Amino acid sequence: MAWCYMEVLIDRSLVEAVRRERGKVMSCRIHDLLRDVAIKKARELNFVHIYKDHHSSPTCRREAVHHRMDPYSCEIRVNKRMRSFLFFGERNGTMWGLTKHITLKLKLLRVLHLGGLHVPDVIGELIHLRYLGIADTCISNLPVFISNLRFLQTLDDSGNDSFRQVIDLRSLTSLRHLMGRFAGDLLIGNAVNLQTLRSISPPTAGAN
Repeated sequence: MAWCYMEVLIDRSLVEAVRRERGKVMSCRIHDLLRDVAIKKARELNFVHIYKDHHSSPTCRREAVHHRMDPYSCEIRVNKRMRSFLFFGERNGTMWGLTKHITLKLKLLRVLHLGGLHVPDVIGELIHLRYLGIADTCISNLPVFISNLRFLQTLDDSGNDSFRQVIDLRSLTSLRHLMGRFAGDLLIGNAVNLQTLRSISPPTAGAN
């Protein structure tokens, strides 16, 4: 459904497709004026909150944090209604304990994107997760707790080093999209719901 809406926006010249792969839009861009309108409308509908200037929403179910996360970590508040938490930006040494604090308090999360942040074990307790983005988190082994996320539909682990150990995802029967670098054995069982598998592995010595 999301792809269909994206194509409609492109046809109306509201969104520009920058890169396509196999007919699907992989990246796009919009005019800054349209972006401002979209953010304003989202704020009016309380659809998503963009964290800015030390102001966080206590009621919005979706929140995005850009740039450095230091100011965000200073806020002692928890929005228990939050369903989506997205981080885009930079990390530093103080972030290692922060993600643990955040995920411990947000038990009802459906979407969690930690681009560049540390991946704490407590994520394994977020059993309602449908999407987990741990791309560019500098991990060399896929955390064992992933197998606890039985309702997970999308796992994005792209941008990290190749996983050379055995990856057992057979318990993730709802998995639809899997992205990462898997150099070892990848166990996904029957994978009856799997739609996307992007495994980028380095060539082995002597391979043609």
